[in-house]
Amino acid sequence: MLLPWDLWEQLTKQAQELEEELDNLETVANCLSDEAKVIREENKVAEASGVANAENITLSEYLKLKDKRAKTKAELDKQRKYQLWDTYGVPITPELKLRDDDGWLPKISLHYYLSYDPEFVRLRDKNHLAGHQERGKGKVCPQDLRLFTARVEALNKLGVMEFLNPDKEFRGTDALVIAFAERVKLCSVDVKDFLGISVNPKAKPMEVVQYILRGKLGFTLRRVRQERSEERDALGRPKRIRVYQFEFPQDGREAIFEVWQQRDKEAVSAEGARECLEGVSSGTGSDNNIGISEVVPPLGFPQQNNEVGTVGTGSDNNIGMSEGVFSQDLPQQNNEVGTAGTGSDNNIKISEGVSPLDEEWAHTTQVFGVEAAPGETLTTEEMGIVASYQAIEPETHAIPTYEAKVPQMAPSELKVGSVVRFCGEVQKYVVRAVSGAQVMVKSLFSGQFVNTYAHRLELAEGGTG
Repeated sequence: MLLPWDLWEQLTKQAQELEEELDNLETVANCLSDEAKVIREENKVAEASGVANAENITLSEYLKLKDKRAKTKAELDKQRKYQLWDTYGVPITPELKLRDDDGWLPKISLHYYLSYDPEFVRLRDKNHLAGHQERGKGKVCPQDLRLFTARVEALNKLGVMEFLNPDKEFRGTDALVIAFAERVKLCSVDVKDFLGISVNPKAKPMEVVQYILRGKLGFTLRRVRQERSEERDALGRPKRIRVYQFEFPQDGREAIFEVWQQRDKEAVSAEGARECLEGVSSGTGSDNNIGISEVVPPLGFPQQNNEVGTVGTGSDNNIGMSEGVFSQDLPQQNNEVGTAGTGSDNNIKISEGVSPLDEEWAHTTQVFGVEAAPGETLTTEEMGIVASYQAIEPETHAIPTYEAKVPQMAPSELKVGSVVRFCGEVQKYVVRAVSGAQVMVKSLFSGQFVNTYAHRLELAEGGTG
């Protein structure tokens, strides 16, 4: 039988042995973890080198690879290399591939949109949203959107651009740095919502600046020197103040920004040219053989027949439009007027005239001869003109007629407020005005107005009519 003292010694010895064994196991685990990290890094470098050294492919080859299900390692490398080149626009290196894997793209993108023309970020978000809408067939999942406009505006409101001046020096005691840190802490909830980061309320002013720059733009201010302050620490020694300065990061983003800037300049110019064209005649389909000519003759000249192109969102071929305003002394002639469409209208003609200015007109709001709900102002933003059209229709005004050899929805089925959609499409519209077979609808997604015919529409689920 063991005495209490002997039992105590035995238990102490066993505890020491177990502790030594645990220390050995911990050492082995740390070694294995370090080896795993080294192997993981080697694999990343090998993969990055494989992508960088992969064969360059064209867009058509990339699309074929993208749709292919079973792919070899070489094919995956070629596909990934094309994606990186399409994103960055510069030669692909292993370092660029590794940075992209570490989440570098959102940071330099935010730095780019923060530093260049604000029109670039607006166009980027517009195309990003349009792409999601197209892929979702009119439906958008909000959590999938990655918009930059709000983040750029948040950083601008906080005053981040003040620290991107290479000619200025910054200290933790500067009023600018202190005010920035206070704004970030005061708006910590908004900073979390818009930028996705949380700042320690006890952090020093310069720590807040460096944390924001590192977390959102991928760089920090460079420390250039130290200065001695007149203030003393607890031991009576002069306090040291670190001086920081902005230096453009030497990580390859400058070349990328040049490529992006050229790309965005061309995109903005193309959009501006397209908007100018849409100011005269806008369409989202194929509009062939449409003439554009419109004049309002003086009182002493006879009115001639003019052919004017119209707004269309489908395939409108050989459509003529003629419209003029006549004086009281001149006879009014019959003009051929084309209308706006969203489907395929071939050789459709509408005859419409505008009555003399001194006749009695009934009070109603119209856009292009389509009667709207009372007291409602309609706009035509699709034509590049933000304007309200108000006209007064005489009692003898003839409702435009048209010729079309297609089945049509009965006009009686459509009423103002009905929810409809174009046949075969998903996006929904609400009926804002009905005049015979002509209908004006408003997109529930974009808010734009479209002139069309009843036969192109069908009632959507839940629609009234």
